[in-house]
Amino acid sequence: MIQNILEVALNNNYNLSDIANLISNLTSNLSDILLNTSNKTLIVSQVDPNWFYSASAQSAATIVGLMGAFTTTKLINYKSFVNQLQKEIAEYKIKIDHLKKEIETKNTYIREYNYKMEIKLVNKFLGFIAFEINPDKPYSLDELYAMTQNNLDYLQFENIDKTILAEKYNEEYLSDVRNLHEFPDTAEPLVKKNEGNKYELKKHQTNLEVVVEKKAERSYYKSLLINKQHMLASKKEVMGLRDNLGSLFIFSLTGIFLPLFMMLCSNETMTQYRNITYIFIFGGWILIIGQLYSSVIGLFKDNN
Repeated sequence: MIQNILEVALNNNYNLSDIANLISNLTSNLSDILLNTSNKTLIVSQVDPNWFYSASAQSAATIVGLMGAFTTTKLINYKSFVNQLQKEIAEYKIKIDHLKKEIETKNTYIREYNYKMEIKLVNKFLGFIAFEINPDKPYSLDELYAMTQNNLDYLQFENIDKTILAEKYNEEYLSDVRNLHEFPDTAEPLVKKNEGNKYELKKHQTNLEVVVEKKAERSYYKSLLINKQHMLASKKEVMGLRDNLGSLFIFSLTGIFLPLFMMLCSNETMTQYRNITYIFIFGGWILIIGQLYSSVIGLFKDNN
């Protein structure tokens, strides 16, 4: 009909009524093409089913490839992150063990020095009370220890060690006390002077300071170690990778294998289920986009 209109126009053998009739017939025929007069529904444009399913599978395969590359990169980065965490954890454990040994060594020196000071304090106390003790009827250990508690005369001995006192308050000491009572002018004094020296005291103070510093350093590394262990034990990244792989698997089924399977069917079946297949593909694509969006948002949150 369009050709007839052109021929009439070219030959100049037309009038308005002829052209109007031709256009009316053309419009009527186009309406018959666009509308199904039997059921009054729109007819979907005639696309080759093979082309539709093939193009859908190829497009989905491209998306799967891109998402697969993203997931693979994320997996490699996570593996590198885990290796770095394990390396740092091992280093922190070595440092903590080294600090522990240093602290134990210093504490050994501190205990030895404290023991010497306790012995000096006990010897000093026993020397002070030597003339108060009757060697034939001496005080018991409990009586002697009670003298150092809440007694203004012996206030400097209030923190005396009872165990060391029991070691030093023995027969040898009582024998020295007896000699002191019998020969006060010639007996060896029980209180010795200058038993300590400034070097030992300075070393002791230095050891105390070092122990405090090392304990603080060890506590710092322990907190770092606990934090790294929590990060290593966290399943957040693993769950994210599982979600990505799961959505990738679902989209592969709906976007690639479903269209390829439909291409094995007849043209009538391919045409009949074309819309449903498209919905499945679109739904899988939405799932992929959602996972990608969630991963990107998670990266921004971690950086903040």
